[in-house]
Amino acid sequence: MNLDLFKAYKRFYQRWYTRKHSKIRADMKDVAHDIVKYLYDNRFSNNKNLVKERALEIAEILLQLEVSARFENLVAPEIIEAIESGQYLIEVPYPVARRWDTEYLTGHVYVMTSKNMLGCAKLGATMMDLSTRISKYRNRYGYEVELFFSKEFLGPFTAEKKIGELIIDNRLSAKDEAHTNEWYEIQPKLLKKIIENYQP
Repeated sequence: MNLDLFKAYKRFYQRWYTRKHSKIRADMKDVAHDIVKYLYDNRFSNNKNLVKERALEIAEILLQLEVSARFENLVAPEIIEAIESGQYLIEVPYPVARRWDTEYLTGHVYVMTSKNMLGCAKLGATMMDLSTRISKYRNRYGYEVELFFSKEFLGPFTAEKKIGELIIDNRLSAKDEAHTNEWYEIQPKLLKKIIENYQP
């Protein structure tokens, strides 16, 4: 059965509404909103795997908050399972969908390098702590990567998308899973300069 992620978000909203002075409840509400908003904005994306990966990053933050708050009935695991399986829908009421703004998330656009990908650089965006993001990448793809550069942006995923469009001709072909993960045949210093000069 598909999970309605908007209704899941509303459960966090109701928790906050009953105790508005609670910072952790406010944080959970905001992060749950971020997940639903991100997936809704990218529902027509051609890169479903990348959208899924980023949504799961945000959902993991939500789970950490929910565990810290010591709620008995956890909602975040349901959200994570639904995103992982693709068994979800997002029924956003029209008044909400009309006023949502895609540019309010804060995070980092980054450049990573690897000895396994000489002459290349990875372009990415995340809301996670950067050291955590690197660790998760290493664990998933099984090779070492290093953070070369990062810059904070309002609307990091939009910024990354626009920057990626500037260097699309340098993108590696989809030879395997690693090659589909935003690696480009470009010198890291040049990619850093492009990011530094990018104007949202």
